Amino acid sequence: MRAAVSVAVLLLVSSVVVVSGLWNELLPFGPEEGDVSLPSDRDDVSSPEVTLKVPIWFYGDSYDSIYVNSNGLLSFITEIPSFVNVPFPLNYPTISP
Repeated sequence: MRAAVSVAVLLLVSSVVVVSGLWNELLPFGPEEGDVSLPSDRDDVSSPEVTLKVPIWFYGDSYDSIYVNSNGLLSFITEIPSFVNVPFPLNYPTISP
């Protein structure tokens, strides 16, 4: 019962935050926060290396930077600027959608 009440409260608070437009206050984002978009006039591009404020632990290794790739992959060691048709896992750590 207690878990169900906790979940209900969490859902209610989340709904209020989203509906009231407070999401940006919980997790600021956008150009005014220094965010940039990948070029939309090209296919298969990667961001420059993005330094993280807090390292990510991924399968026992710590990473303090990440690349955002237009193909949906997040990569830790190198950018992946073009489509690769190979099975996972890749030879380098990646997160895929």
